Amino acid sequence: MKGLEPQTLESLQLLKDQDVPFVVALNQTDRIYDWKEIKHSPFETTLKKQKSHCKEQFQRLVDDVSYNSR
Repeated sequence: MKGLEPQTLESLQLLKDQDVPFVVALNQTDRIYDWKEIKHSPFETTLKKQKSHCKEQFQRLVDDVSYNSR
């Protein structure tokens, strides 16, 4: 997974500079290496059933978004 693209970081900065509220959605989490899809399952349930390295990679992505959204 590549994480945040430069244009995404630029867009986040523009929103922050203008004090515009925004929501960031993480998509394509199934592209995390070894991620196992569980059809018709809520995301939280699917995440809990992943291998530890998948959960760690997902958390790094969340942390990256959180850090860059400040």
